[in-house]
Amino acid sequence: MASSAAISESQLPDEMLKFFLDRTSEFGGPRLGRLLSKGGPPLQTPHYVAATSRGVVPHISEDLLQRHTSISAVYMGVEDFLEKSRTQAPVFKTPATGDESALRKYTALPSSCLLIMGPHRVPRLAPPAQNKDSAVSISTSVGFRTLEASEYDAATLALRPDVATGLADLISADKISKKRIEKSTDRTHAWLRDTITRREEQSDRSWPPLFAPVLPLELELQQIYLQDLVEEYKLNISGLVAFDTRSVALLPEPLAYLPRICLSDPQTPHDILDSISLGVDLITIPSVTSTSEQGLAFSFSFPVPSTPNAGPQPLAIDMWSDSHATSSAPLATEMLAWTLLQIHNFHVLNGFFVQVRESIAAGVFDAEAQRFKQYYEHSLVAGDGQGRGPRIRGYQAKSIGGDTKRNDKKWV
Repeated sequence: MASSAAISESQLPDEMLKFFLDRTSEFGGPRLGRLLSKGGPPLQTPHYVAATSRGVVPHISEDLLQRHTSISAVYMGVEDFLEKSRTQAPVFKTPATGDESALRKYTALPSSCLLIMGPHRVPRLAPPAQNKDSAVSISTSVGFRTLEASEYDAATLALRPDVATGLADLISADKISKKRIEKSTDRTHAWLRDTITRREEQSDRSWPPLFAPVLPLELELQQIYLQDLVEEYKLNISGLVAFDTRSVALLPEPLAYLPRICLSDPQTPHDILDSISLGVDLITIPSVTSTSEQGLAFSFSFPVPSTPNAGPQPLAIDMWSDSHATSSAPLATEMLAWTLLQIHNFHVLNGFFVQVRESIAAGVFDAEAQRFKQYYEHSLVAGDGQGRGPRIRGYQAKSIGGDTKRNDKKWV
């Protein structure tokens, strides 16, 4: 690896985020960088992005987020704030002046957190209807509807997040025809083109930085689209957003200086390390919440201890285990309170990324990642807490007809 600055600050337009690569390799691999946004502290990368539900990190109120976590980047889906009807949602009525973000103000998100906004929540709930040429299907809190591309662009302008991701025609089907793939790339290309055109037509407005989507397809299936990103739109975008970590490895070299966000759902720290090794700068990890809700407390660390162990160690402690029922130790059954578990798990995750960045800086990431995979088990075991989490809300699960009840009866 070699240390290098991606691009000087004086070369970047005022409206763009400033991203600096402090350490990278000409052959890909993990990257060490800094992402600077207007009004916020530098964000060291690689870093995690906390996924939200209806504007908040599940189980953590905004005051607890500021006082007891080190969360410094969050992702919000605009579908969480829209109604099924076309009436104006309350978030758009939030008074905001000057450089204020209406979305940040509406959700009481501290200014120290990077606010990333896209059309869908993460993980995305696949709607029953397909996207249209001018709109994507979304899942609001009260039902499915379509979101016009122009409507989404207007939302990014009105809500003013720190980063707005572009629309992508994502396909939910298991089997995809070649014709459908071509339509997906054509739509994504057209939506990006139209978004840039709208921004140029209203260049006097304060648009948030735009991250262009990279589809979860093989290189040859989106070669023309990626080439157009390089030749036509490179100066109009501030970064790239992927939906599959493998897509990051396909990016052409002229786009290497741009920050990369991956809106995925890695299930284990092994998956996170694999994503970082492919060059991901920011990654959403919504599985933290599902882990907390199952009563699992992260117990992994990076790098792993130098002392040998008898066998693969568990990645988490099952707090539902009877062994904690009468324990007076700090790690006791009281940790089943989802707020405490969520704070604990984000604390472990934050320390994990700090040490990952230090290993990249020291040039030992690959070796330490291999040791980590040998030291820990490769999956999180649900344990006794499976199915004992909080009640599932309608907007969290897709209904396909004939479903069994997702929540047990609390009263008879």
